[in-house]
Amino acid sequence: SNLKLKYISNVIILFSFLISCKNNKDSVTLNDWFNAYRVVNNDVVTFTGRAMKGRLKAATIKVIPLSEDGKCDKDSKNILGSTLTDERGDYVVAYRRIGAPVCLFVVPEDSGSSKMYDEFSKRDLDWTGNSYLVSVLKEPATMVRRKSGLAISPLTRFGASRLAALAEQSGKSANTSDLVTKANKEISARFGIRNSIFSIRNTFSN
Repeated sequence: SNLKLKYISNVIILFSFLISCKNNKDSVTLNDWFNAYRVVNNDVVTFTGRAMKGRLKAATIKVIPLSEDGKCDKDSKNILGSTLTDERGDYVVAYRRIGAPVCLFVVPEDSGSSKMYDEFSKRDLDWTGNSYLVSVLKEPATMVRRKSGLAISPLTRFGASRLAALAEQSGKSANTSDLVTKANKEISARFGIRNSIFSIRNTFSN
């Protein structure tokens, strides 16, 4: 069966890793084993939440790897996963784990059907053109496959901008994951937010 085959494959991978560690300690890391584990087990990460500026309906969500210089490239063709938001602006997007932070973009759908709820006029407006929101997220721990309740909002776009600035200041030797945490904490402090900037409660409409 497929389950038995996966079990055997994992045992082989682990055994090979242990042998490699014994024979060549400098070139093999635990991360190498995790990468092989992800391939065998089809390790998929799922993010769920809401895109809000007000609510963004029928908007495209796409997952793109964070670049080595800490920037999110909206026009990148390396799209790991994508989906559309529903009537409430909610989304569920899945992709194959890459072991590094990713950018979640919200952009207008190609057909021009995306809508943004405007709090002032209390109605849906067309959301088109080059508008976008973005959020930079660290992947969950290796054995965790889902992060839920994640807002993508102007606050998280501020977080992404701050991350790019920190990465430029820190240079290539910086740990990108640590910078993601630092950037988001700084934005939380700047806006007086007690919890995460990814909390739906911190966005600008319900």
